[in-house]
Amino acid sequence: MCAGSMVEWRHQTDHQTDHQTDHQTRYRPNWVNAMNTTVTESAAIPKLPHRAVGSPRKKHGLHTSLSVEERRMLVSDRPITFEQWTDRGGKDLYELVRGTLVEKMAASIEHEWLFSWLFQLLGVYVQHKDLGRVLGSRTGVRITEFDGRLPDILFIRKDRMNIARPKGIYAEPDLIVEIRSPGDRPSEVNALEAEYRTIGVQEIWLIDPKRRRVRTLVRANGEYREFELSSGELRSEVIDSFSLQVEWLWNDDRPDVFGLLQSMLEQP
Repeated sequence: MCAGSMVEWRHQTDHQTDHQTDHQTRYRPNWVNAMNTTVTESAAIPKLPHRAVGSPRKKHGLHTSLSVEERRMLVSDRPITFEQWTDRGGKDLYELVRGTLVEKMAASIEHEWLFSWLFQLLGVYVQHKDLGRVLGSRTGVRITEFDGRLPDILFIRKDRMNIARPKGIYAEPDLIVEIRSPGDRPSEVNALEAEYRTIGVQEIWLIDPKRRRVRTLVRANGEYREFELSSGELRSEVIDSFSLQVEWLWNDDRPDVFGLLQSMLEQP
């Protein structure tokens, strides 16, 4: 590796072994080298704690669940842009927050089960009716020049597919769905909601399995109407005739996707 492509790393652990240094040098994301800039971990990040709460993740032999304030951050000598983030890859590892890459933590199994069920249900329904496209959690959405998010699920209407480009989504999706994990702090969820409101997402679902609650926000005439459901029917305002029972989101024995779609698509 030539000297011009070297990246300086600084770790916030009290003790660091040569083995760890070698491992991190060899396995850091490829795009970091390509940025040709100095990258360090934020000095505000504390040493990884010994705990396993919410969505555990094993790192350097420790099982951890870290909030955004504690997660590893990669900071360059200038703010990273949305274009740089999408050009260099690694979006499954980091979100772009105010020009800084913030590590995304591994989701819980319960989160992934619900995500898989809902993604299949929405995706096949939308495809069958030719309404647009449903995309998953590795699709970057541009918030600002220096901010990019990875929603759990998003929907774009057929007549707005021009906002979807090879690198990501360059305007507000019509629907965004976020499934809250046990380790998510209110500050993190509030920040996501504020950003989605700012760019004008027409419909937002914030699903909280732990509290068995869904908050929906629907934009009309420049303002958001907010609803909170713990049971009953959840009906989309932007996906034609799509609805489901809120209780299905909390039950492990959710309806079979194939059978449910058959009954939904048979309705006039």
